[in-house]
Amino acid sequence: MDELKGKQRQWMKQYHQSGNSKRYTAFSERIFCPTCKATFTRCLERRKKGKTAYWRCQRKRRCIHIGGIKEDSLKSMAADILHCSEFDEAVFRQKVKQIEIQEDGSLLFRFFDGRSKGAIIQ
Repeated sequence: MDELKGKQRQWMKQYHQSGNSKRYTAFSERIFCPTCKATFTRCLERRKKGKTAYWRCQRKRRCIHIGGIKEDSLKSMAADILHCSEFDEAVFRQKVKQIEIQEDGSLLFRFFDGRSKGAIIQ
Protein backbone atom coordinates (compact mmCIF):
# COMPACT_ATOMS: atom_id res chain seq x y z
CA MET A 1 0.00 0.00 0.00
CA ASP A 2 2.83 2.42 0.86
CA GLU A 3 4.44 1.72 -2.51
CA LEU A 4 1.22 2.65 -4.31
CA LYS A 5 0.90 5.89 -2.31
CA GLY A 6 4.52 6.70 -3.16
CA LYS A 7 3.82 6.21 -6.86
CA GLN A 8 0.70 8.39 -6.64
CA ARG A 9 2.64 11.17 -4.88
CA GLN A 10 5.38 11.00 -7.52
CA TRP A 11 2.80 11.15 -10.33
CA MET A 12 1.09 14.19 -8.73
CA LYS A 13 4.43 15.96 -8.31
CA GLN A 14 5.28 15.37 -11.96
CA TYR A 15 1.79 16.52 -13.01
CA HIS A 16 2.12 19.75 -10.98
CA GLN A 17 5.50 20.45 -12.56
CA SER A 18 4.51 19.53 -16.12
CA GLY A 19 2.51 22.63 -17.04
CA ASN A 20 -0.44 20.57 -18.29
CA SER A 21 -2.78 22.31 -15.85
CA LYS A 22 -3.49 26.03 -15.59
CA ARG A 23 -4.00 25.58 -11.86
CA TYR A 24 -0.28 25.00 -11.22
CA THR A 25 2.63 27.31 -12.07
CA ALA A 26 6.24 26.55 -12.95
CA PHE A 27 7.11 26.97 -9.25
CA SER A 28 4.59 24.37 -8.00
CA GLU A 29 6.29 21.53 -6.08
CA ARG A 30 9.71 23.07 -6.79
CA ILE A 31 10.29 25.41 -3.82
CA PHE A 32 11.48 23.33 -0.89
CA CYS A 33 12.90 23.92 2.58
CA PRO A 34 15.34 21.15 3.55
CA THR A 35 15.07 22.11 7.24
CA CYS A 36 11.24 21.98 7.42
CA LYS A 37 10.98 19.16 4.84
CA ALA A 38 8.06 21.04 3.26
CA THR A 39 7.28 22.53 -0.11
CA PHE A 40 5.97 26.05 -0.55
CA THR A 41 2.47 26.84 -1.82
CA ARG A 42 1.14 29.82 -3.73
CA CYS A 43 -0.99 32.31 -1.77
CA LEU A 44 -2.84 35.32 -3.13
CA GLU A 45 -3.21 38.42 -0.99
CA ARG A 46 -5.41 41.37 -1.75
CA ARG A 47 -3.59 44.69 -1.84
CA LYS A 48 -4.66 48.20 -2.78
CA LYS A 49 -3.22 47.67 -6.26
CA GLY A 50 -4.86 44.24 -6.71
CA LYS A 51 -3.82 40.72 -5.84
CA THR A 52 -0.21 39.81 -5.10
CA ALA A 53 1.06 36.23 -5.30
CA TYR A 54 3.38 34.94 -2.58
CA TRP A 55 4.98 31.54 -2.01
CA ARG A 56 4.91 30.35 1.61
CA CYS A 57 5.85 27.25 3.55
CA GLN A 58 3.04 24.69 3.84
CA ARG A 59 3.67 24.24 7.54
CA LYS A 60 1.26 26.19 9.69
CA ARG A 61 3.97 27.96 11.64
CA ARG A 62 5.77 28.82 8.39
CA CYS A 63 9.40 28.33 7.63
CA ILE A 64 11.68 29.89 10.24
CA HIS A 65 14.06 31.11 7.53
CA ILE A 66 11.64 33.11 5.41
CA GLY A 67 8.07 34.35 5.74
CA GLY A 68 7.21 34.36 2.09
CA ILE A 69 8.57 35.16 -1.35
CA LYS A 70 6.80 37.40 -3.86
CA GLU A 71 6.18 35.56 -7.10
CA ASP A 72 7.42 38.57 -9.10
CA SER A 73 10.75 38.39 -7.23
CA LEU A 74 10.99 34.65 -7.94
CA LYS A 75 10.38 35.25 -11.64
CA SER A 76 13.01 37.99 -11.74
CA MET A 77 15.60 35.80 -9.96
CA ALA A 78 14.83 32.82 -12.19
CA ALA A 79 15.22 34.93 -15.33
CA ASP A 80 18.62 36.17 -14.06
CA ILE A 81 19.77 32.65 -13.14
CA LEU A 82 18.72 31.34 -16.58
CA HIS A 83 20.26 34.33 -18.39
CA CYS A 84 16.92 35.37 -19.93
CA SER A 85 15.67 38.93 -20.38
CA GLU A 86 12.33 37.90 -18.87
CA PHE A 87 10.89 34.84 -17.13
CA ASP A 88 10.04 31.94 -19.45
CA GLU A 89 7.97 29.16 -17.84
CA ALA A 90 8.87 26.58 -20.47
CA VAL A 91 12.63 27.14 -20.08
CA PHE A 92 12.29 27.14 -16.29
CA ARG A 93 10.37 23.83 -16.28
CA GLN A 94 12.94 22.29 -18.60
CA LYS A 95 16.04 23.34 -16.65
CA VAL A 96 15.23 23.88 -12.94
CA LYS A 97 14.63 20.81 -10.81
CA GLN A 98 14.18 22.49 -7.42
CA ILE A 99 14.64 25.72 -5.47
CA GLU A 100 15.89 25.21 -1.92
CA ILE A 101 15.49 27.78 0.85
CA GLN A 102 18.81 28.13 2.65
CA GLU A 103 19.26 28.83 6.37
CA ASP A 104 20.35 32.41 5.63
CA GLY A 105 17.14 33.00 3.64
CA SER A 106 18.83 32.85 0.23
CA LEU A 107 17.74 30.48 -2.55
CA LEU A 108 19.66 27.66 -4.18
CA PHE A 109 18.49 26.77 -7.69
CA ARG A 110 19.20 23.10 -8.51
CA PHE A 111 19.24 22.14 -12.18
CA PHE A 112 18.41 18.83 -13.85
CA ASP A 113 21.99 18.63 -15.20
CA GLY A 114 23.38 18.55 -11.63
CA ARG A 115 24.52 22.18 -11.38
CA SER A 116 23.32 24.56 -8.68
CA LYS A 117 23.41 28.33 -8.34
CA GLY A 118 22.59 30.58 -5.40
CA ALA A 119 20.54 33.77 -5.38
CA ILE A 120 19.68 36.40 -2.81
CA ILE A 121 16.02 37.38 -2.56
CA GLN A 122 15.43 40.78 -4.10
